[in-house]
Amino acid sequence: MARQRKSGLTTSKWALNAAEEALHTSLNAMTVASVSGRLLEALIVVLRETGTLSDSKFRGLFYVVAANIDAQEPEDEMEREVQAAMRQQISYVAQSLGVQLPAPGQTGVQRKQ
Repeated sequence: MARQRKSGLTTSKWALNAAEEALHTSLNAMTVASVSGRLLEALIVVLRETGTLSDSKFRGLFYVVAANIDAQEPEDEMEREVQAAMRQQISYVAQSLGVQLPAPGQTGVQRKQ
């Protein structure tokens, strides 16, 4: 028999509601991150095309971001996965804009395993 919580919901219904709320929250966060990323990408391209950002600084921008990601020292598997996903994303955006980044860990910053 399902246990009744103070809210009047059974434990399983409460857990389902919490999971649905977490799903909606994560989808909202992903949407905001995606839109923000596209906006920043467009802004960087405009700065490059107008000459405000030189080609070397344009490439350097991606290199510095990759180096900062490489310099992180993850404490557990979850943080390692997040670091790998961030590195993959910046590499993807850089490549789509014609910037070739060194492999993870090859940015001159030592990664600790």
